[in-house]
Amino acid sequence: MWVLTDIKRAYFLLLFLLPLSAETVFSEKWAMDLPGEPLTILLMGATWLYVLVKPGWVNPKFFRHPIAKALAAHWIWIGLAAVFSASAFVSFKFWFAKTWYLTVFFVLTGVFLRRPTDLKRWLWCLVVPLLYIVIRAFILHAQTGFGFLDIGSCVIPYFRNHVNYGVMLTVLLPYLFYIRRLYANGSRAKLLTDMAIVVFIVGIVFAYTRAAYASLLAVPMLLFIFRERFTALVVACSIIAMVVIGIQLAADDNYLRFAPDNEHTIQHENLSDHFNATFEGKDMSFMERIYRWVAAMHMIQDRPLTGFGPNNFYNFYKQYTVAIFETYVSDNPERSGVHNYFLMILVEQGFIGLIIFIVFWRFCLRTAKNYTIA
Repeated sequence: MWVLTDIKRAYFLLLFLLPLSAETVFSEKWAMDLPGEPLTILLMGATWLYVLVKPGWVNPKFFRHPIAKALAAHWIWIGLAAVFSASAFVSFKFWFAKTWYLTVFFVLTGVFLRRPTDLKRWLWCLVVPLLYIVIRAFILHAQTGFGFLDIGSCVIPYFRNHVNYGVMLTVLLPYLFYIRRLYANGSRAKLLTDMAIVVFIVGIVFAYTRAAYASLLAVPMLLFIFRERFTALVVACSIIAMVVIGIQLAADDNYLRFAPDNEHTIQHENLSDHFNATFEGKDMSFMERIYRWVAAMHMIQDRPLTGFGPNNFYNFYKQYTVAIFETYVSDNPERSGVHNYFLMILVEQGFIGLIIFIVFWRFCLRTAKNYTIA
Protein backbone atom coordinates (compact mmCIF):
# COMPACT_ATOMS: atom_id res chain seq x y z
CA MET A 1 0.00 0.00 0.00
CA TRP A 2 2.86 2.38 0.79
CA VAL A 3 4.41 1.76 -2.64
CA LEU A 4 1.07 2.55 -4.30
CA THR A 5 0.40 5.69 -2.28
CA ASP A 6 3.97 7.06 -2.20
CA ILE A 7 5.61 5.62 -5.30
CA LYS A 8 8.21 8.38 -5.63
CA ARG A 9 9.69 7.82 -2.18
CA ALA A 10 9.56 4.06 -2.73
CA TYR A 11 11.54 4.56 -5.94
CA PHE A 12 14.26 6.56 -4.18
CA LEU A 13 14.34 4.02 -1.35
CA LEU A 14 15.03 1.35 -3.96
CA LEU A 15 17.99 3.37 -5.26
CA PHE A 16 19.39 3.54 -1.72
CA LEU A 17 18.96 -0.23 -1.27
CA LEU A 18 20.49 -1.21 -4.61
CA PRO A 19 24.17 -1.09 -3.58
CA LEU A 20 23.30 -2.76 -0.26
CA SER A 21 21.39 -5.63 -1.89
CA ALA A 22 23.05 -9.02 -1.82
CA GLU A 23 22.60 -11.91 -4.22
CA THR A 24 20.68 -14.67 -2.42
CA VAL A 25 20.63 -18.13 -4.00
CA PHE A 26 17.52 -20.19 -3.27
CA SER A 27 18.28 -23.08 -5.61
CA GLU A 28 20.45 -23.96 -8.60
CA LYS A 29 17.97 -22.21 -10.90
CA TRP A 30 16.66 -19.39 -8.72
CA ALA A 31 18.39 -16.41 -7.13
CA MET A 32 17.41 -12.83 -6.29
CA ASP A 33 19.08 -9.67 -5.05
CA LEU A 34 17.60 -8.94 -1.62
CA PRO A 35 16.04 -6.61 -0.63
CA GLY A 36 16.28 -4.63 -3.89
CA GLU A 37 14.70 -6.98 -6.41
CA PRO A 38 11.37 -7.66 -4.62
CA LEU A 39 10.91 -3.90 -4.23
CA THR A 40 11.69 -3.50 -7.94
CA ILE A 41 8.90 -5.97 -8.77
CA LEU A 42 6.47 -4.10 -6.51
CA LEU A 43 7.37 -0.83 -8.19
CA MET A 44 6.82 -2.39 -11.61
CA GLY A 45 3.29 -3.40 -10.62
CA ALA A 46 2.63 0.05 -9.17
CA THR A 47 3.91 1.71 -12.35
CA TRP A 48 1.57 -0.30 -14.54
CA LEU A 49 -1.38 0.58 -12.28
CA TYR A 50 -0.49 4.28 -12.42
CA VAL A 51 -0.28 4.16 -16.22
CA LEU A 52 -3.66 2.41 -16.44
CA VAL A 53 -5.38 4.80 -14.04
CA LYS A 54 -3.60 7.96 -15.24
CA PRO A 55 -2.66 7.47 -18.92
CA GLY A 56 -0.94 10.87 -19.04
CA TRP A 57 1.22 10.11 -15.98
CA VAL A 58 4.13 9.28 -18.29
CA ASN A 59 4.77 11.98 -20.86
CA PRO A 60 3.93 10.52 -24.33
CA LYS A 61 7.04 12.24 -25.72
CA PHE A 62 9.13 9.95 -23.51
CA PHE A 63 8.01 6.88 -25.46
CA ARG A 64 8.56 8.59 -28.81
CA HIS A 65 12.26 9.07 -28.17
CA PRO A 66 14.44 6.81 -30.41
CA ILE A 67 16.07 5.18 -27.36
CA ALA A 68 12.63 4.25 -25.96
CA LYS A 69 11.55 2.80 -29.33
CA ALA A 70 14.77 0.79 -29.68
CA LEU A 71 14.42 -0.54 -26.11
CA ALA A 72 10.82 -1.55 -26.83
CA ALA A 73 11.96 -3.44 -29.94
CA HIS A 74 14.74 -5.06 -27.88
CA TRP A 75 12.26 -6.16 -25.20
CA ILE A 76 9.76 -7.54 -27.77
CA TRP A 77 12.46 -9.52 -29.57
CA ILE A 78 13.70 -11.03 -26.30
CA GLY A 79 10.16 -12.33 -25.73
CA LEU A 80 10.00 -13.77 -29.26
CA ALA A 81 13.46 -15.32 -28.93
CA ALA A 82 12.29 -16.94 -25.69
CA VAL A 83 9.50 -18.69 -27.62
CA PHE A 84 12.11 -20.39 -29.84
CA SER A 85 14.56 -20.91 -27.00
CA ALA A 86 16.46 -24.14 -26.42
CA SER A 87 15.33 -23.79 -22.79
CA ALA A 88 12.16 -21.69 -22.70
CA PHE A 89 11.81 -21.68 -18.90
CA VAL A 90 15.23 -20.04 -18.44
CA SER A 91 14.59 -17.55 -21.24
CA PHE A 92 11.18 -16.44 -20.03
CA LYS A 93 12.59 -15.89 -16.52
CA PHE A 94 15.15 -13.58 -18.12
CA TRP A 95 12.42 -11.80 -20.11
CA PHE A 96 10.33 -11.22 -16.99
CA ALA A 97 13.36 -9.85 -15.15
CA LYS A 98 14.11 -7.57 -18.11
CA THR A 99 10.49 -6.37 -17.89
CA TRP A 100 10.74 -5.16 -14.32
CA TYR A 101 14.19 -3.66 -14.86
CA LEU A 102 13.05 -1.65 -17.90
CA THR A 103 9.79 -0.60 -16.22
CA VAL A 104 11.47 0.73 -13.08
CA PHE A 105 14.95 1.83 -14.15
CA PHE A 106 13.93 3.29 -17.49
CA VAL A 107 10.26 4.29 -17.44
CA LEU A 108 9.97 5.23 -13.75
CA THR A 109 13.33 7.01 -13.87
CA GLY A 110 12.01 9.00 -16.82
CA VAL A 111 9.02 10.05 -14.71
CA PHE A 112 10.98 11.16 -11.64
CA LEU A 113 14.19 12.61 -13.15
CA ARG A 114 13.20 15.84 -14.86
CA ARG A 115 15.24 18.56 -13.13
CA PRO A 116 18.83 18.92 -11.83
CA THR A 117 17.43 18.66 -8.28
CA ASP A 118 15.99 15.23 -9.11
CA LEU A 119 19.36 14.12 -10.48
CA LYS A 120 21.10 15.20 -7.27
CA ARG A 121 18.69 13.15 -5.16
CA TRP A 122 18.97 10.19 -7.54
CA LEU A 123 22.76 10.22 -7.36
CA TRP A 124 23.12 10.69 -3.61
CA CYS A 125 20.70 7.83 -2.95
CA LEU A 126 23.20 5.59 -4.75
CA VAL A 127 26.40 7.27 -3.59
CA VAL A 128 25.79 7.31 0.17
CA PRO A 129 25.50 3.52 0.59
CA LEU A 130 28.36 3.05 -1.88
CA LEU A 131 30.58 5.29 0.25
CA TYR A 132 29.94 2.95 3.18
CA ILE A 133 30.79 -0.09 1.03
CA VAL A 134 33.99 1.50 -0.35
CA ILE A 135 35.22 2.52 3.12
CA ARG A 136 34.35 -0.91 4.51
CA ALA A 137 36.13 -2.65 1.61
CA PHE A 138 39.17 -0.37 2.03
CA ILE A 139 39.48 -1.23 5.75
CA LEU A 140 39.14 -4.96 5.10
CA HIS A 141 41.51 -4.78 2.13
CA ALA A 142 44.11 -2.89 4.18
CA GLN A 143 44.18 -5.76 6.66
CA THR A 144 45.35 -8.03 3.83
CA GLY A 145 48.03 -5.58 2.69
CA PHE A 146 45.88 -4.59 -0.33
CA GLY A 147 46.52 -7.98 -1.90
CA PHE A 148 45.54 -8.30 -5.55
CA LEU A 149 43.66 -11.55 -4.96
CA ASP A 150 41.96 -10.37 -1.75
CA ILE A 151 39.74 -7.54 -2.98
CA GLY A 152 37.01 -9.95 -4.12
CA SER A 153 36.33 -11.20 -0.59
CA CYS A 154 36.28 -7.61 0.76
CA VAL A 155 33.22 -6.58 -1.29
CA ILE A 156 31.11 -9.63 -0.43
CA PRO A 157 28.14 -9.82 0.24
CA TYR A 158 27.23 -6.58 -1.53
CA PHE A 159 28.96 -7.52 -4.79
CA ARG A 160 29.58 -10.93 -6.28
CA ASN A 161 33.12 -9.96 -7.28
CA HIS A 162 35.54 -7.05 -7.59
CA VAL A 163 34.61 -6.47 -11.25
CA ASN A 164 30.97 -5.60 -10.50
CA TYR A 165 32.16 -3.39 -7.64
CA GLY A 166 34.73 -1.50 -9.71
CA VAL A 167 32.39 -1.04 -12.65
CA MET A 168 29.54 0.39 -10.56
CA LEU A 169 31.90 2.97 -9.04
CA THR A 170 33.20 3.83 -12.50
CA VAL A 171 29.71 4.28 -13.97
CA LEU A 172 28.68 6.72 -11.22
CA LEU A 173 31.92 8.72 -10.99
CA PRO A 174 31.17 10.97 -14.03
CA TYR A 175 27.80 11.90 -12.47
CA LEU A 176 29.64 13.15 -9.38
CA PHE A 177 31.85 15.33 -11.55
CA TYR A 178 28.71 16.63 -13.27
CA ILE A 179 26.71 17.55 -10.15
CA ARG A 180 29.67 19.24 -8.44
CA ARG A 181 29.25 21.97 -11.06
CA LEU A 182 25.68 22.53 -9.82
CA TYR A 183 26.85 23.50 -6.30
CA ALA A 184 28.21 26.89 -5.30
CA ASN A 185 31.95 27.20 -4.71
CA GLY A 186 32.83 26.78 -1.06
CA SER A 187 29.46 25.22 -0.19
CA ARG A 188 29.23 22.22 2.08
CA ALA A 189 27.50 20.24 -0.69
CA LYS A 190 30.42 20.82 -3.08
CA LEU A 191 32.92 19.82 -0.38
CA LEU A 192 30.99 16.57 0.26
CA THR A 193 30.89 15.90 -3.48
CA ASP A 194 34.66 16.38 -3.75
CA MET A 195 35.19 13.99 -0.83
CA ALA A 196 32.92 11.42 -2.49
CA ILE A 197 34.93 11.74 -5.73
CA VAL A 198 38.17 11.06 -3.87
CA VAL A 199 36.67 8.02 -2.10
CA PHE A 200 35.32 6.66 -5.39
CA ILE A 201 38.68 7.09 -7.15
CA VAL A 202 40.45 5.30 -4.30
CA GLY A 203 37.85 2.52 -4.50
CA ILE A 204 38.36 2.16 -8.26
CA VAL A 205 42.15 2.10 -7.93
CA PHE A 206 42.05 -0.68 -5.35
CA ALA A 207 39.28 -2.61 -7.14
CA TYR A 208 41.98 -3.89 -9.52
CA THR A 209 39.46 -4.00 -12.37
CA ARG A 210 40.89 -3.57 -15.87
CA ALA A 211 37.51 -2.65 -17.36
CA ALA A 212 37.18 0.21 -14.88
CA TYR A 213 40.66 1.53 -15.61
CA ALA A 214 40.17 1.32 -19.37
CA SER A 215 36.77 3.04 -19.18
CA LEU A 216 38.11 6.01 -17.23
CA LEU A 217 41.09 6.37 -19.58
CA ALA A 218 38.69 6.32 -22.54
CA VAL A 219 36.59 9.26 -21.28
CA PRO A 220 38.81 12.05 -22.71
CA MET A 221 39.01 10.21 -26.03
CA LEU A 222 35.23 9.79 -26.16
CA LEU A 223 34.67 13.46 -25.39
CA PHE A 224 36.99 14.34 -28.26
CA ILE A 225 35.14 11.96 -30.61
CA PHE A 226 31.74 13.41 -29.64
CA ARG A 227 32.78 17.04 -29.87
CA GLU A 228 34.55 16.59 -33.21
CA ARG A 229 31.53 14.66 -34.57
CA PHE A 230 33.56 11.53 -35.35
CA THR A 231 31.03 9.16 -33.72
CA ALA A 232 29.60 7.62 -36.91
CA LEU A 233 33.08 7.19 -38.42
CA VAL A 234 34.47 5.51 -35.30
CA VAL A 235 31.47 3.18 -35.00
CA ALA A 236 31.69 2.21 -38.69
CA CYS A 237 35.44 1.59 -38.47
CA SER A 238 34.98 -0.50 -35.30
CA ILE A 239 32.32 -2.71 -36.92
CA ILE A 240 34.42 -3.17 -40.08
CA ALA A 241 37.49 -4.03 -37.98
CA MET A 242 35.55 -6.64 -35.97
CA VAL A 243 34.16 -8.24 -39.14
CA VAL A 244 37.59 -8.36 -40.82
CA ILE A 245 39.24 -9.84 -37.72
CA GLY A 246 36.46 -12.42 -37.43
CA ILE A 247 36.87 -13.47 -41.06
CA GLN A 248 40.65 -13.69 -40.70
CA LEU A 249 40.42 -15.84 -37.59
CA ALA A 250 37.85 -18.16 -39.18
CA ALA A 251 39.81 -18.63 -42.42
CA ASP A 252 41.76 -21.92 -42.40
CA ASP A 253 41.10 -22.19 -38.65
CA ASN A 254 43.62 -19.44 -37.91
CA TYR A 255 42.09 -18.98 -34.46
CA LEU A 256 43.76 -22.22 -33.35
CA ARG A 257 47.10 -20.41 -33.29
CA PHE A 258 45.92 -18.45 -30.24
CA ALA A 259 45.45 -21.51 -28.04
CA PRO A 260 46.93 -20.91 -24.55
CA ASP A 261 50.19 -22.30 -23.29
CA ASN A 262 49.06 -23.59 -19.91
CA GLU A 263 52.60 -23.65 -18.56
CA HIS A 264 52.71 -19.85 -18.78
CA THR A 265 49.01 -18.89 -18.79
CA ILE A 266 48.28 -18.56 -15.08
CA GLN A 267 46.34 -16.44 -12.63
CA HIS A 268 48.70 -13.72 -11.39
CA GLU A 269 48.99 -12.57 -7.81
CA ASN A 270 49.90 -8.89 -8.29
CA LEU A 271 48.63 -6.08 -10.48
CA SER A 272 51.78 -5.45 -12.53
CA ASP A 273 52.10 -9.12 -13.53
CA HIS A 274 48.38 -9.13 -14.28
CA PHE A 275 48.71 -6.23 -16.73
CA ASN A 276 51.89 -7.58 -18.33
CA ALA A 277 50.25 -10.95 -18.88
CA THR A 278 47.21 -9.25 -20.42
CA PHE A 279 49.30 -7.46 -23.04
CA GLU A 280 51.31 -10.61 -23.73
CA GLY A 281 48.17 -12.76 -24.06
CA LYS A 282 49.20 -14.96 -21.12
CA ASP A 283 46.64 -13.91 -18.53
CA MET A 284 44.34 -16.67 -17.31
CA SER A 285 41.12 -14.63 -17.38
CA PHE A 286 41.90 -13.26 -20.85
CA MET A 287 42.57 -16.73 -22.27
CA GLU A 288 39.39 -18.02 -20.62
CA ARG A 289 37.51 -15.35 -22.56
CA ILE A 290 38.96 -16.65 -25.82
CA TYR A 291 37.89 -20.17 -24.78
CA ARG A 292 34.30 -18.91 -24.48
CA TRP A 293 34.46 -16.72 -27.60
CA VAL A 294 35.45 -19.75 -29.68
CA ALA A 295 32.50 -21.68 -28.23
CA ALA A 296 30.20 -18.74 -28.95
CA MET A 297 31.25 -18.61 -32.62
CA HIS A 298 30.44 -22.31 -32.99
CA MET A 299 27.06 -21.82 -31.27
CA ILE A 300 26.14 -18.97 -33.63
CA GLN A 301 26.57 -21.27 -36.64
CA ASP A 302 23.96 -23.66 -35.22
CA ARG A 303 21.25 -21.05 -34.43
CA PRO A 304 22.00 -17.85 -36.37
CA LEU A 305 18.45 -16.42 -36.58
CA THR A 306 16.91 -16.65 -33.09
CA GLY A 307 19.86 -17.93 -31.06
CA PHE A 308 19.72 -20.36 -28.16
CA GLY A 309 17.37 -18.12 -26.21
CA PRO A 310 17.99 -15.36 -23.66
CA ASN A 311 20.23 -16.35 -20.72
CA ASN A 312 21.10 -19.70 -22.25
CA PHE A 313 24.79 -19.32 -23.10
CA TYR A 314 25.97 -21.05 -19.92
CA ASN A 315 23.55 -23.96 -20.34
CA PHE A 316 24.88 -24.98 -23.76
CA TYR A 317 28.34 -23.52 -24.41
CA LYS A 318 30.50 -26.33 -23.00
CA GLN A 319 29.51 -28.76 -25.74
CA TYR A 320 30.79 -26.21 -28.30
CA THR A 321 34.16 -25.52 -26.72
CA VAL A 322 37.51 -26.49 -28.25
CA ALA A 323 39.62 -28.52 -25.82
CA ILE A 324 42.97 -26.88 -26.64
CA PHE A 325 41.61 -23.51 -25.41
CA GLU A 326 40.64 -24.88 -22.01
CA THR A 327 42.21 -23.19 -18.96
CA TYR A 328 42.47 -23.99 -15.27
CA VAL A 329 39.30 -21.98 -14.54
CA SER A 330 37.09 -23.38 -17.30
CA ASP A 331 34.81 -25.17 -14.84
CA ASN A 332 33.16 -21.72 -14.41
CA PRO A 333 31.67 -22.04 -10.89
CA GLU A 334 30.29 -18.48 -11.12
CA ARG A 335 28.20 -19.50 -14.17
CA SER A 336 29.41 -16.34 -15.90
CA GLY A 337 28.77 -15.50 -19.55
CA VAL A 338 30.80 -15.07 -22.72
CA HIS A 339 32.45 -11.77 -21.59
CA ASN A 340 31.52 -10.01 -24.81
CA TYR A 341 28.05 -8.51 -24.94
CA PHE A 342 27.79 -8.45 -28.73
CA LEU A 343 28.68 -12.15 -28.92
CA MET A 344 26.27 -12.85 -26.06
CA ILE A 345 23.43 -11.20 -27.97
CA LEU A 346 24.34 -13.16 -31.11
CA VAL A 347 24.40 -16.48 -29.25
CA GLU A 348 21.21 -15.91 -27.29
CA GLN A 349 19.09 -13.73 -29.61
CA GLY A 350 20.52 -14.33 -33.09
CA PHE A 351 21.38 -11.79 -35.77
CA ILE A 352 18.01 -10.03 -35.49
CA GLY A 353 18.62 -9.43 -31.80
CA LEU A 354 22.12 -8.12 -32.52
CA ILE A 355 20.86 -5.68 -35.16
CA ILE A 356 18.22 -4.33 -32.75
CA PHE A 357 20.84 -3.94 -30.01
CA ILE A 358 23.27 -2.14 -32.33
CA VAL A 359 20.49 0.27 -33.33
CA PHE A 360 19.79 0.93 -29.64
CA TRP A 361 23.52 1.40 -28.98
CA ARG A 362 23.75 3.82 -31.92
CA PHE A 363 20.87 5.94 -30.59
CA CYS A 364 22.52 6.07 -27.15
CA LEU A 365 25.79 7.27 -28.69
CA ARG A 366 23.98 9.85 -30.81
CA THR A 367 22.10 11.20 -27.80
CA ALA A 368 25.31 11.37 -25.75
CA LYS A 369 27.03 13.17 -28.62
CA ASN A 370 24.24 15.76 -28.88
CA TYR A 371 24.33 16.53 -25.16
CA THR A 372 28.14 16.64 -25.11
CA ILE A 373 28.24 19.11 -28.02
CA ALA A 374 25.47 21.20 -26.43
